[in-house]
Amino acid sequence: MADLPAARAAPGNVASSCGYHLTVTLEVFYRTTDPNIVVPKLEQLVRADVGALSPLNYSVTGVAEKKSATREYMSQFALGLVGGAMPGLLTIEFELPASRMAWLRLTAGHTRDLTYCGPMTYLLSVDRPIGGEVGFEKRKALVVAPKFTGGPDAGKLNAVPGLADRVDKVLVPKIIVGMGSLELKPVFRLVPSSEGTRLLIRTLPLVKMHFKSVSGSTNAGEVLKICAAIEAAL
Repeated sequence: MADLPAARAAPGNVASSCGYHLTVTLEVFYRTTDPNIVVPKLEQLVRADVGALSPLNYSVTGVAEKKSATREYMSQFALGLVGGAMPGLLTIEFELPASRMAWLRLTAGHTRDLTYCGPMTYLLSVDRPIGGEVGFEKRKALVVAPKFTGGPDAGKLNAVPGLADRVDKVLVPKIIVGMGSLELKPVFRLVPSSEGTRLLIRTLPLVKMHFKSVSGSTNAGEVLKICAAIEAAL
């Protein structure tokens, strides 16, 4: 992956590409709407974020395409929890490398000739039962710390040092896209189901503006680690 393009900025506008700020340079903004270009780049981004050495299994979904039973379940279960569909240029469903069921549904949005990594929905299994649904409250200003809320297991998670802060950083409510912005209400839900406990996270990519570049990440690797920490705490 050494030949991937370097991060750069377009004068007077948002950066046209985005550097993965920990290892290699990868993009979350693209000056094209061609799926044949965008999809491989998004796969490279997610692969780097989870530290995978080989390409990930994924499916590009569309109105006319059929889905496997597993992907259909993931789509219906996750979208039912976050409420509604996620429109965009295309949607990619990734099977993340993990010892548990772990899926990422990523929507690529677009504005004219700019395509970007947009809303992401994670669905992961947690191998521990819970007594009721657990939610999350993001940090409010500087004086109100983030915390897990809801069911009786929220206290166990709040007792883990730093865990709430990690979740708070993953839940991104807004990114700058072109001359505008993309906003959504982040979702964190830990819910019991007939198949076991499920962790549902909906968020935007983490994007950091620098002087002459932009660094970004899907935070997929961090989401997997948070899921493992939650499982260990329950």
